[in-house]
Amino acid sequence: GIVNGGLSRWERSSGRITSFPETQRTGDDGPSALAQHPAGPLWVGFVRGGLMQLQGERFAAWPAGGNGPRGNITALHVDDAGRLDLV
Repeated sequence: GIVNGGLSRWERSSGRITSFPETQRTGDDGPSALAQHPAGPLWVGFVRGGLMQLQGERFAAWPAGGNGPRGNITALHVDDAGRLDLV
């Protein structure tokens, strides 16, 4: 879910909530799209552009260095081959 402008994960078995502060943005920017292939990582796109990938227990900018897509990412889709589509 989205908490304080960033993503958080709730673990049903323990009731524990884990926040991912690296996904927090300021102002009207924030997570706008999520996608995950069953055999791959979770992806998150942002209102003002940018893309992050869950790597282990942290999100990292993609590509490394943060020069990802610009503009509002309204949807993400991972196809059967694992390719990520952005809208």
